[in-house]
Amino acid sequence: MATTKGLGAKSSSKKVVAKKTARQGTVGVGTPWMDVAIAEIGTREVVGGEHNARIVEYHQCTTFKATADEVPWCASFVCWCLQQAGMKHTHSAAAKSYVDYGTQVNRQDLRYGCVVVLRRVGGYHVGFVMRHEGDNIVVLGGNQSDQVKLSTYPMSKIVALRWPEAA
Repeated sequence: MATTKGLGAKSSSKKVVAKKTARQGTVGVGTPWMDVAIAEIGTREVVGGEHNARIVEYHQCTTFKATADEVPWCASFVCWCLQQAGMKHTHSAAAKSYVDYGTQVNRQDLRYGCVVVLRRVGGYHVGFVMRHEGDNIVVLGGNQSDQVKLSTYPMSKIVALRWPEAA
């Protein structure tokens, strides 16, 4: 019997392997929130009247505590990942709440695991930096095409880069 990621048992088939990149340091080492986030790739909204229990769980670490997966959930995902890793978070379902969170990271110091706040039409989006590619960054985030996945954004959309702090 097949299970939809995030609805039933967690898949253990994914393995995070530490690898060295020149610009980003050691991937998978010293960034426990990223291990949590990577394990959630593929979690997606359920079409129709049902709701993905995992996404609803993301919402529960915010003060908003939404009970539907159609409610914007990028910040809830970031909150949940940080909380699971024992890091401070904003407790907010608003992406913009991460603009002043943690420690500021300058663009020239952009690295794997940074919390990134991006400008988008109608508001903001938040996720985690995976890597830098030319004029773009690859972001691991929730509610990216209604799922947890990697997406590419122009560097020009960055509003803030922040480094998490231990709780």
